[in-house]
Amino acid sequence: MRAYRTGFSTNGVLDKPHAILALSVYCADTEQAAQRLASSVLLSFVQLRTGRPGRMPSPDDAMAHVFTPEEQPLVASYRRLQIVGTPDQVRARIEEIATRTRADEVMIATHAYDPAARVRSYELVAQAFGLPETSMTA
Repeated sequence: MRAYRTGFSTNGVLDKPHAILALSVYCADTEQAAQRLASSVLLSFVQLRTGRPGRMPSPDDAMAHVFTPEEQPLVASYRRLQIVGTPDQVRARIEEIATRTRADEVMIATHAYDPAARVRSYELVAQAFGLPETSMTA
């Protein structure tokens, strides 16, 4: 974002830089439940990067998977890109990254196996930030 802001020039659309921070967020009532929610996309990412793409695995399959020594670096690198935890943990991490990057806007995505769990994650994040409740559908 620093490079974007430094190199920004008016392009006829924007008068000043506007940076949107896109984050991969998995929020649940407990840290363990959030880790379970995030596990499907983590395994899916590893499978894609190791030449074995396919459907997103269920949390049961993902939690049962034992990552090989070759897969471990991929797991570690992808986990650094995820924000996973309880509403308080997620809010603190989002705020820290948004402040550090000086983001003008934050967008979150939760790629979850279960649509209801995805909606619940969004609801918990909204509540953590004190946003008004709206009806959300998967």
